[in-house]
Amino acid sequence: RHLADYVLVWSTSYGGMSGDDVAKSPHMAKIAGSVYSDINASQFYRSSPGHPSDMMKDSVVYNLVHFRLNDTIPTNHFRTDPNTQELK
Repeated sequence: RHLADYVLVWSTSYGGMSGDDVAKSPHMAKIAGSVYSDINASQFYRSSPGHPSDMMKDSVVYNLVHFRLNDTIPTNHFRTDPNTQELK
């Protein structure tokens, strides 16, 4: 719905700490759900062992925080060179 040239995300989970943007993203989903009816915040969570829900796995924040750090996150849908129009 919005276009952005850059997105900055905060990640601390690979440093052994919590409190990164993925930890805050359920709150962001609640805010977005109050504006957009197609966002159901109750479907946006991590289970007790830390596994993300399907909706969280599909989120931009989750994918960006884990980009190139988690082998299960595909890297072919992010443009890594801002000077090109094609995805790498």
